[in-house]
Amino acid sequence: MKKILEQLTTLIHRRVKERMWKRIALVLSTLIIFCTMYVLIVPALTLSTNARGSVIQEKSSALQNNSEPAISSSTISKTSSVKNELVEDVPTYGQDVKSTTASQAKQKTASLEGNKIKIASQPVEEDSYTIANLAYTFANITYADFSSFLTDFSYDQANFDNATQSLNVLDLRLTYHIFQSALVKEKNYHLSLPDDSTIGKDIELGKVYTGRDGNGIAAFTYAFHKDESGKYEVLISFLDSYVSTIAEGADSKGFLTYDAIFGTDYKKSNGSYVIAYSDDMKVTIKS
Repeated sequence: MKKILEQLTTLIHRRVKERMWKRIALVLSTLIIFCTMYVLIVPALTLSTNARGSVIQEKSSALQNNSEPAISSSTISKTSSVKNELVEDVPTYGQDVKSTTASQAKQKTASLEGNKIKIASQPVEEDSYTIANLAYTFANITYADFSSFLTDFSYDQANFDNATQSLNVLDLRLTYHIFQSALVKEKNYHLSLPDDSTIGKDIELGKVYTGRDGNGIAAFTYAFHKDESGKYEVLISFLDSYVSTIAEGADSKGFLTYDAIFGTDYKKSNGSYVIAYSDDMKVTIKS
């Protein structure tokens, strides 16, 4: 009986030692696995960090090299005197204003002093556009030209009014395409409507309308204004909340819709109408 107890005691000690060595082996195996994974991951993390730093440096260099603005605008500054000054009253919201057109061979730089706006004429090269494509200032806000972003058009229907000798175009939709980089630099734009044209009777001057992009998301507000010469301007302001959602390098596509009325100056010999909104975008309405 004593011998059996000794054998049991020996067996129990052996089992305890085996379990202890198994646990030690498990701990060592776990340590080896974690060390191996760490050794393999560290070089990959280093390469990834270096690559990311290179990309950031390249983007920074590209932004520095491309720092010139793509859109020119009139500069408004507080100053006491400007050579060759032309003094005009600063318009209040809803009043008629004057615009600077491309057909003029001089560029006007505006400066604010008190309740007057001073405009100094400076000779510049005449632009190739046949319609207004320079900055437009209204209520102390400078609007950059928007016509170069127009890409296409469509409309609901067009009817010629014999009584007024004009072409009425319902729901004329002007499609635009503008990149995020341009919207970051400038959110306020203007579109000069063609000469010998007007807007539908249901459109209210000065009323703010909401414009949407191709996905139906509210992207900008716009309002119609009429200057002293009778020319119409569309003032467009992209929403900060919308621009902030556009990813870097992405673009925005949408449309501007209004009822348009065109005179017979745009009527061709074949009966169709061709109306230029820019050198590259012309609205053609067949008879």
